[in-house]
Amino acid sequence: MQKVLGDVFKDKMPDVNIKLADMGYQLLKEKNFRHSKKIHPSEGKKELVEGNAALARGLMAAGLDFYIGYPMTPTTSLLQFLAGEQKNSRLRVIQPESELSVINMALGMSYAGKRVAIGSASGGFALMQEAFSFAGMAEFPLVVAVSQRQAPATGLPTYSSQTDLRFVIHAGHGEFPRIVMAPGDQEESFYIGAEALNLAWRYQMPVIVLLDKIISEHSSTSILNKDEIKVEQRMVASNTNEKYGRYEVTKDGISPMAFPGTPNTVVKVTSYEHDAAGITTDELGPTTEMLNKRFIKGETLKKFLRDHETVKIYGDKNNKNVVIFWGSTKGSVLEAIKYLKKPAKFVQIVWLEPFDVERVAKSFQKPKR
Repeated sequence: MQKVLGDVFKDKMPDVNIKLADMGYQLLKEKNFRHSKKIHPSEGKKELVEGNAALARGLMAAGLDFYIGYPMTPTTSLLQFLAGEQKNSRLRVIQPESELSVINMALGMSYAGKRVAIGSASGGFALMQEAFSFAGMAEFPLVVAVSQRQAPATGLPTYSSQTDLRFVIHAGHGEFPRIVMAPGDQEESFYIGAEALNLAWRYQMPVIVLLDKIISEHSSTSILNKDEIKVEQRMVASNTNEKYGRYEVTKDGISPMAFPGTPNTVVKVTSYEHDAAGITTDELGPTTEMLNKRFIKGETLKKFLRDHETVKIYGDKNNKNVVIFWGSTKGSVLEAIKYLKKPAKFVQIVWLEPFDVERVAKSFQKPKR
């Protein structure tokens, strides 16, 4: 143990850390400490996997065509992992010259009908705001992996943080619907990655997977079952012609899609406000119509929250003492449950936007605190 600690803390006072570890060991030894739970064999095949790799595999399982990224800790290994997968799959990975190029290239690929994802640390995502807003206006399906590190500015690249929740929920100027999901561990990263890509294409909107360094660059034993993942088919317009409108108004706000190259069809998109045909406008009528269309799509999404695991509950589900958490604190919270002298209910928020008010409120029924 001393050798391992010496190697890990060789530049950070190794003697002090070794002494502290020894003191902790001796304390538990004197108290005759035994783990409170018996270790049972796994029910499924587990593997040791890093969070970024798990997310990448989830995206691939859901039919990812392109990944575009610029190296920035803690998402660099996501770019590296997917780049290594190109030889054995149809996936293509591109590293352009900047974060601005990353997201703008991705929007072009989405316009062309390709399932695309991008990734960066929250500092890199900050550079993408105008184009992210473009994705909202043009209703481009897009997955963005944002991994937090200690900020503000470039902050501490090798330390974790949970300080960018409000930033990503309100990312991009203007109002438009988006989805923000936060996995709590490596296994959830796999399934949420796949879900994010399917949702982006189902609702034609940007989806953010909010990670942090602890999840992205740490590994844990996980069960990643690719057979549970399905590639959802996108809503493609049938029998298109020269009258096709990319932003046709529908009851649920979701318009049938067509892509460049469709015979006898012109697919117009723009970052400006537009009418149903995608033609730029500043007139009141079509502007109001498109604003309402996008908000109706957001309301459609909220109606289907019940179909998704937006909230998870652990511990005593009927207890009136409630602890709420999200993201990588899940590991610490679940470990703490094992040692509590009094039971409590633990609520993990998985979907941060839209916020599942009904389900969260139900989990808080008559809490003491």
